[in-house]
Amino acid sequence: LTAAIDEATKLAILTPGEPVAGGSNPGDGKPTAPPPPEGASLRASGALAEGGKLLTVPLKWHIYKAGEKTALTESNGRDITAKLAAGSYEIEAELGSLTARQDITIADGDKQSIIVPFNATHLLARVSQTKGGNPSPTAVLTLSLGDKPIAIASNGAVDLYVPPDTYSLTVVDGA
Repeated sequence: LTAAIDEATKLAILTPGEPVAGGSNPGDGKPTAPPPPEGASLRASGALAEGGKLLTVPLKWHIYKAGEKTALTESNGRDITAKLAAGSYEIEAELGSLTARQDITIADGDKQSIIVPFNATHLLARVSQTKGGNPSPTAVLTLSLGDKPIAIASNGAVDLYVPPDTYSLTVVDGA
């Protein structure tokens, strides 16, 4: 294989893009969730890891009353807001094949902003003929966990969110 692997494999706990407004806690520098908008009692945002930047990619959200199997509400976006009565709830976020959950209890008149961590990482790999070049249209990348392939991508690039583990990346370029 003579093709250079440009930007080889980037494993980053932080997702590309700008974080949503919310800032960071001056005491520890960790991101804080934006407050709920007027009239809402909850705003939930997602992060790849505890204390990581807020995700800016769309997530699929569900809110369940504790112990229930039918969602009270569903939404797609980088966060979810809802006006919830006092009680216990399960907040669920999906990012591709990853699912993260967090239980909360809202008191009467309470407003909460939470960050739901996925305990995941962002894997981005590109194969090109020259450093900084476009991905090779003939390259096939196979991401494996042990001896089991978990993703196969053509056109020289793979962009996935995966749980932390030891992966192997195999590149075959038909050029």
